[in-house]
Amino acid sequence: MKQILFFFLLVSISSFSQGKLEKAKKSLSKESSSSKSEEVSAVSSYASSSSNEDSSSSFDGDDECFNVGDVFLVIKHVFFGDLEERSLQPHIYYDYGEYTTSLDSLAKKSNLKIGANYLASNTRALGINVLFKPIPILGLEVSHVNFREKFVLKNERLDYSSVMLNFYRFREKYLTAWWGVGIGRVWNEVATSGFTYGFGTEIYPVEPISLRVSYKESLINATSVREFSSSVKYHRKKAAFSVGYTNYRLGTEHVKGVAMGIEYTF
Repeated sequence: MKQILFFFLLVSISSFSQGKLEKAKKSLSKESSSSKSEEVSAVSSYASSSSNEDSSSSFDGDDECFNVGDVFLVIKHVFFGDLEERSLQPHIYYDYGEYTTSLDSLAKKSNLKIGANYLASNTRALGINVLFKPIPILGLEVSHVNFREKFVLKNERLDYSSVMLNFYRFREKYLTAWWGVGIGRVWNEVATSGFTYGFGTEIYPVEPISLRVSYKESLINATSVREFSSSVKYHRKKAAFSVGYTNYRLGTEHVKGVAMGIEYTF
């Protein structure tokens, strides 16, 4: 009798309680209530600045062009560098790291990397990632993560995808670093897309180990989906195995824990 009562109690609790994914969907579906007031404020601010433009704009045209040119050069150097020619190694630690200045016949101008990772927590996450580099400095990255929660009477799921165009700013012997922009989408009941940006780095201190850190954020309605990942990777020719820490922020909810992954480079 006690077991039956406990079962019905457990069922009733699970029926009325909300999991992380359900809360995440609600927060990601909310639009900003202050958007209209912000738009009005922006318009009035623009009108005010325009009315004072004649009195405040007293700078020389040549100086303005000169300053704009300097800013452009600084931005170009910070985000794009000198665009020095690099090739891709046949695999990590073939010589060292991912890139090389060698003109070896085995050096590559493009590659394809496919990976999968699994996050072990109360809310499980399975991710798939495909990265295609048509040239050494650019990469097209497509990723998808499926989040799942299991309850007695129901299961919850949430899917998040992103498409990124990455620029590999640093392509050195011991270091790779990149930034990228693109679009992200939360599926299921949210069904909303938004601007996405990200950046990361991978360091190659000693064979066969590398250290990788990355961050990505998609702006969805009044909030966002964020992904922070740090891992240690073990390289075995064209294959790699990783273990580390990943923290997803889905609107107001966090899904975090130990993540394990595997990838292969073609």
